[in-house]
Amino acid sequence: MTDFAKLERDTLIERTRDGLAAALTQGRVGGRPPKVIGKMLARFGKLAANGEYCSAETAEMVQISRATSCRGLASL
Repeated sequence: MTDFAKLERDTLIERTRDGLAAALTQGRVGGRPPKVIGKMLARFGKLAANGEYCSAETAEMVQISRATSCRGLASL
């Protein structure tokens, strides 16, 4: 990596961090909003705790992917 490329990369990283810090002071957080929230997470937890359905069936009922359902269960 050339010195100029390293300088450009470091500058980009610094500007990104500054922008994220400025957004955080304004109460904004970056990233995609979570798909499983509130009532949906509670409903999913009840279905999973019941044990009557497997995780794939439970995810289909709540209309989320199986991977998302696993992440939701891990957060419970």
